[in-house]
Amino acid sequence: MIVLRGDAKPGIGTGDLVSLTHLAMGLESLDVRTVIATQKTPEAEEILHSYPYSMWYLPVLAPQESSEAFQKACLEKNLTTVFWEITECSPSQITYHPKLTHGGIIFDEFPPKEWKFVLCWDPVWVHQMKDFKKDIVNIAGVEYVLLHPEISQFVHPGLDSFQDVDKVLITVGGSDNENHTVRILRALREQNLLLKKISIIWGPGFIYDNSLLEELELWDNKPQIFRNMRNIYRLFPDYDCVISAGGLAASELLITKTPAILFATFPHQIRRCLYFAGHSWCLYSETPEQTDFLEMFHKLKQLTLLDWGEKAGTMAVAAEIRNFLNP
Repeated sequence: MIVLRGDAKPGIGTGDLVSLTHLAMGLESLDVRTVIATQKTPEAEEILHSYPYSMWYLPVLAPQESSEAFQKACLEKNLTTVFWEITECSPSQITYHPKLTHGGIIFDEFPPKEWKFVLCWDPVWVHQMKDFKKDIVNIAGVEYVLLHPEISQFVHPGLDSFQDVDKVLITVGGSDNENHTVRILRALREQNLLLKKISIIWGPGFIYDNSLLEELELWDNKPQIFRNMRNIYRLFPDYDCVISAGGLAASELLITKTPAILFATFPHQIRRCLYFAGHSWCLYSETPEQTDFLEMFHKLKQLTLLDWGEKAGTMAVAAEIRNFLNP
């Protein structure tokens, strides 16, 4: 058995926890028992309310205090292997119990010396990790993001060169801590774009409720709202373009070959967006306020859509972890 440890709170971590549910599905399909351990927050409960496998809710504590109590409880429950995806603090800030086997995901640094297996999909750190210690399981590559195993079934049909881009989906992640959703909506409205259909994903960690409701009042053609929707990628084929952020959704858009415009907040998200846009897999812009969306819509038809193939993704990561646990 392996414990997958991650949190979801207002403004941070919702994509991390969702990605752990994807990894759990992959591991369970390979007969590796999993349990997701997360602090009991409203955001976590919303994400996990229909999760089919084992869960372990933890009290809400500061990162260091929480990690110490969690590891002590793991030992009491005879759980010996932990996969960490904690973004509320740096992995190097956690004190790791020597009687547990540790691994996890890194973004902006080398992994702690205690980790025995590491997953990295940051385009800068992927290259740094290529020559890292040889005595650990090192899964490094931009293609190894933890997406839902079924996602390859929802490939976008593509854009015709003469097609108008007038059906738009905005999905800026569960948190959207820079209020990109409202800023994108405002920019689209102020640029007087003729949109036949516009929809919004309102995620579980979104904190700008009043701002969004005020913006929606200014629209004659009211955008459709999906509250706390799971498996958002199932909607992608119904839209000409998806405007999103640089987290989990960015990889969902690439692997489904969906024409996408990306914004980003955190440094590792910005690096991924710039890397993806540099290969013409998507478009990237720094801020909605500085974006000419009509020009962007025309450029979407020039993208080189990516094919990551069967070898990459969640199942490849799950297989590596299974082999580590059962050599």
